[in-house]
Amino acid sequence: MTNSHFPRELLLAIATFVGGHLMNGKRTKAYVFFLILLIWPIGVFLAQSLFMADGSPPMFGSAADIVLVFGIAVLWSVSVIQWVRDRRLLPSQGQILRFSVQKLEIVALTAGTYLLVLYAVASSVVVSHMTPAQPLKLLHWTSKPDADRMGSAPKLLPTGEGDLVLVGVIEQDDHVKSDARLLLMFRDGVRSPELKTNGIGEFEFRLPPGDWWFAGPLILGEESRSVHVVFKPAIQKPEFHVNLGVPTRKLHMRIVVE
Repeated sequence: MTNSHFPRELLLAIATFVGGHLMNGKRTKAYVFFLILLIWPIGVFLAQSLFMADGSPPMFGSAADIVLVFGIAVLWSVSVIQWVRDRRLLPSQGQILRFSVQKLEIVALTAGTYLLVLYAVASSVVVSHMTPAQPLKLLHWTSKPDADRMGSAPKLLPTGEGDLVLVGVIEQDDHVKSDARLLLMFRDGVRSPELKTNGIGEFEFRLPPGDWWFAGPLILGEESRSVHVVFKPAIQKPEFHVNLGVPTRKLHMRIVVE
């Protein structure tokens, strides 16, 4: 086997992820690696969803993002190592098998690989760490309550000591909003007592035991403005299952008044 084109082919194998296996005539191996790459992010997302089933914050917080990216990097490296091994085992005579493979297949699988990786990284890493100043709004409301969202007769949350604390900050015009008054509204017309931010725009509220679906914040005096909320760690839906006990969990939220 001639090695005159080996460095160039190695770069191509690294860049295409599965293209190198197609070049070696290992079509099955190429699709197996592509399938594993497809399953890995789905597995991470499902693990987070299962962990969040009882209302807990996402698994590991930002560490889940590291697990996702590290897994992709390891899989990519193993694919390249496998390509090198198979490439060295090719017979020395004859043409390299890459010419027997449809170039369109390599291009299509490579494009699918990059789209899959970009989507996984964007949905898990980028979105979960975006700040409210950026245009994407994960949860958006108007500050003014309405009958469909709040119910016709808002009522206070029951008293009790749950294990989940909501820790928030309010911002307006790129500045924290100190001494702001707000209510946290929940489904079925349930609301928190009136809360007030401190000098750096922060507030805390300990939820009572129960199941609570967050409907949005109501900033008193700013009812005509729109608001949006970003949770950190990111959550898929603002539904909280709170147990009775000491406050062992915290969920941070940033409220931006527009």
